[in-house]
Amino acid sequence: IWASGNGSGGGSTLYALDPSTGVQFASYTMGSMAHFATPTSAGGIIVTAQAAGTSSRVVALHPAPGVTPGTGYVADAYGGVHPFGGAVAVSVTGYWPGRDLVRGMAPRPAAPTSGYVLDAYGGIHEFGGAPHLTGSAYWPGWDIARDIAIGPDGLGGYMLDGYGGVHPFGNAPAVSPTAYWNGWDIARGIVERPDGQSGYVLDGFGGLHPFGVSGSIPATPLVTQYTLGKDRANGIVLRADGTSGYVLDAYGSVNSFGGAPPSSSSPSWPGWDIARDLTLAADGQSGYVVDGWGGIHSWGGSPRSVASAYWRGYDLVRGAA
Repeated sequence: IWASGNGSGGGSTLYALDPSTGVQFASYTMGSMAHFATPTSAGGIIVTAQAAGTSSRVVALHPAPGVTPGTGYVADAYGGVHPFGGAVAVSVTGYWPGRDLVRGMAPRPAAPTSGYVLDAYGGIHEFGGAPHLTGSAYWPGWDIARDIAIGPDGLGGYMLDGYGGVHPFGNAPAVSPTAYWNGWDIARGIVERPDGQSGYVLDGFGGLHPFGVSGSIPATPLVTQYTLGKDRANGIVLRADGTSGYVLDAYGSVNSFGGAPPSSSSPSWPGWDIARDLTLAADGQSGYVVDGWGGIHSWGGSPRSVASAYWRGYDLVRGAA
């Protein structure tokens, strides 16, 4: 939402506000603006009336000043990968029309227009021209794979099963988890640290559990939200320091861990399990939440972004990158 305001000294300001929260994420000095001028937007431009002496003229700012929408990808339940915010379209290698088989996705760090989609049985399917990688675990017909993480070189990573097992693929070394829930499907997410041989597993209550090769298992980070007995943790992202990040709960809240700055804003659907995944921007403290219908929602002050696919009333989103 764009709004304007006239200062007491004659200067005027154009404000960009997040329509879901009202939080200001940008402002622009406009000089002398007509009183009660109402900005409007169309075709990527912002238009407002600006005073010039006793008359007014229309000023077109093209594109919207300084605001670059975040980009990324959303995976649907059937294997489709959909760009948002102007990201380029990509090809997929796994697609199952009408079958809810996707359980996670992850981009390649050095080539974010490519990556991998995880199916329910542990199959790893490249998109956007990523190289094919071979996994170390596969369970035909058993819906037990839960999430996937890609290493810093984009040539290997780890797949998480519902009981907390961590399985390497590509060039990633074998690791030891610090938590395992035999027979209990409670593991929800996984992230890999920059060293390429350790990381964290997220459980459904919001707890974090380190894993790594012998001698490289990190300390357990301090979490800011833990809901014992309530399976509400739906996603996790890790900051560049490898020790802090954010966890998404089912209702849209973005909660910090490991000393990350608290999120300044996030979407909220109290009591409705509809938030499916989150992404992290390069600043390490903002990004996007994707809801089950495909809506893209800013958190931490990210510029508003736009989805290329939306399924109103259908909970079809299974991952974001």
